[in-house]
Amino acid sequence: MQGLVLQSITMTTFKTFIITLPEATARQDHMRAQMAAQDIEDFDFFPAVDGRAFDVPTHENYNKTKRRIFFGRDLKGGELGVTLSHKNIYQKMVTEHIDLALIFEDDAYMKDDFKAVLDALKDGPKDFDLIRFLGSKKVSKLEQFTKRTVIGKYTLNALRTSPGGAFAYLITLDGAKKMLTLLDRFFVPIDTLMGHNWCNKLDAYIIQPGLSEQDTSQEQYIGTERFEKRLDLPMPMRLFFPLTRAAYKAYEGIMKQIWYKTRKR
Repeated sequence: MQGLVLQSITMTTFKTFIITLPEATARQDHMRAQMAAQDIEDFDFFPAVDGRAFDVPTHENYNKTKRRIFFGRDLKGGELGVTLSHKNIYQKMVTEHIDLALIFEDDAYMKDDFKAVLDALKDGPKDFDLIRFLGSKKVSKLEQFTKRTVIGKYTLNALRTSPGGAFAYLITLDGAKKMLTLLDRFFVPIDTLMGHNWCNKLDAYIIQPGLSEQDTSQEQYIGTERFEKRLDLPMPMRLFFPLTRAAYKAYEGIMKQIWYKTRKR
């Protein structure tokens, strides 16, 4: 009996979540097909926060001052909503003591060996807080080093830079707790924050070769305004923005390099 009790205590609680809006039925069908193709049967659709109607600058979790000083314009409602959706999952992990979670946005596409690598990660050492399944060719060309082999040709790698992408990742309970400490007041979207390892303190990696990409053929809900380069600042902030932006970029570059070199030792 004691042995059975000990086993139940040490077992890892694992959940799979797919962030989606209620009306995104085509995306949900897309993800059901993806799950079936990977033989992943146990997953939950997690209700997304719809930020499109938010008054972004007044939201309690949003730091408009830093955003405007360093980026020249506010986050879009969709970006805020997506970030809060991920935050809600982290809070659920803490509340329900979920040790490990696989999190998808509902436009993710998984490549053939995804499930085999996922199983190896679940069964292997938990020497990570976050693993992103970034599968683009651009990411594969970025400077990185290998921590260890996961299975076959697939390795756990640390990146020097911080590419976007929160559409498919694995996060531990400790990782979720670290992210929550930063999401009370944030000024960058969730995928950017994931890459800022010098401030989020995450033991973060990617899998290479990459195993997931965004399916850009899916109907868009977050919008494309976030890619616009226009400034949305009053005077005199507009005059000082080139200086504050340059300072931020320099700080970001230095911190990326320090973090990467420290990890590589």
